[in-house]
Amino acid sequence: HRGQGISEETDVHRKGAALDEGTVLELDVVPGLDPGVEGVLHHPFALGHGLQVDKDVDRMLDAILPLFELDAYDPAPVITMEAVEGDSLDPKVEGSYAAAIERHSELNPKISRLERFAFYERVQKAHAVVATGDVNKYANIILKKGVTPV
Repeated sequence: HRGQGISEETDVHRKGAALDEGTVLELDVVPGLDPGVEGVLHHPFALGHGLQVDKDVDRMLDAILPLFELDAYDPAPVITMEAVEGDSLDPKVEGSYAAAIERHSELNPKISRLERFAFYERVQKAHAVVATGDVNKYANIILKKGVTPV
């Protein structure tokens, strides 16, 4: 299911994120966090429902990565889709992802690429999928979560 949206109210400390008809997840507000993306941080507890947020992927990374440890034991914890034959990647898109990762991850892994259909298969096994409003070609990314220190 695709999410119905996130409350834009910023003067309260708890918010409801509508995940589908009749299901509301209460969220604690993270001070200073972009109100349009804060629901994504709580999304993994929503039992795999999809969530749509109208933000660019690099802004989503800025919101998620400070609180989301990448898997240090996986040689490829950050994956994008490789371009199909005859097509090309926009280096600015991957560059913006790399910049966000560098800002927030001590691990700072190299971004790996997967063939298109292998990428789709990997996404089907994901715990959570976030659809953003990013319209850039190949603006998709897989993050593998590691152990988050307490």
